[in-house]
Amino acid sequence: MFGAVGFMWERVFSMAHRDSVENGELVRPGEFTLDGIIGSPDLIYTPEWKLIETKACFRSARQFESLEKNFWAWIIQVKSYSLMIGTDTAEIHAFFVAGDWRPPTPCVKSIRLEFTDRELQENWGMITGHAKRRNWL
Repeated sequence: MFGAVGFMWERVFSMAHRDSVENGELVRPGEFTLDGIIGSPDLIYTPEWKLIETKACFRSARQFESLEKNFWAWIIQVKSYSLMIGTDTAEIHAFFVAGDWRPPTPCVKSIRLEFTDRELQENWGMITGHAKRRNWL
């Protein structure tokens, strides 16, 4: 069910931005491979060459205020995809199914992130180091 909600949100996001999709500005890039690791970013906004990741979750939207603490896995994924596609800019558009649970009302929160080359390289070193320790690479 959780995965289905995520796929639906990604579809709704694309439909809401239909003009960009039809003009080729917002594309689903498919899979990228770097150093033997495969990633599949959700979308790329081509005029800025910016990564766009869509997320859906049942956690409280209040937790989005401490993104790096509460959604660190999202940050690691976004940094990895950013390096894979060659950008330092990304956006996360998160659909919180129950909002902040006070009362449970759906909402969307978005953030634009900009990374330094050092941040991207350190993140990638962590990813590849973990994969090597697990004998995945």
